[in-house]
Amino acid sequence: MRAPRWAFNEAPCCEFCGTLRNIPNLHEGLANLSVVIPQQIDDVFRALTGIHHHYKHGLDRDGSDSYMLYRDIEDLSTCLRGMYHVHPWVPQLATLSGQLKYLGRDIQSGPRRLRYHTVPKQGYNRRNLLWEW
Repeated sequence: MRAPRWAFNEAPCCEFCGTLRNIPNLHEGLANLSVVIPQQIDDVFRALTGIHHHYKHGLDRDGSDSYMLYRDIEDLSTCLRGMYHVHPWVPQLATLSGQLKYLGRDIQSGPRRLRYHTVPKQGYNRRNLLWEW
């Protein structure tokens, strides 16, 4: 039996952890903000832990759980955006809010796909079809 991916600390265990790690000074900003509004930051940490649990166990796939996870992520993103408007000296809140919005979109519509630009075929010219002979 293989060990779970989150047993090792070198790499992020899920896409959610990778998002949190890519925001510089996020934990410092949240720690500074917890002095001002401790109850709301506690709720944010509780929501982040719950969302991470769902991501870690693969519940971000298809099904009814993915919609509930999307709704939780969207609520947290809206809450963080409101907190940023009240406390603009913590720019990490806006960055995290935007990243959560994109994660929620990916859950609903699936991961982003590579776009391939195909070479157009030599066919009929549409202008020639409109001419009356």
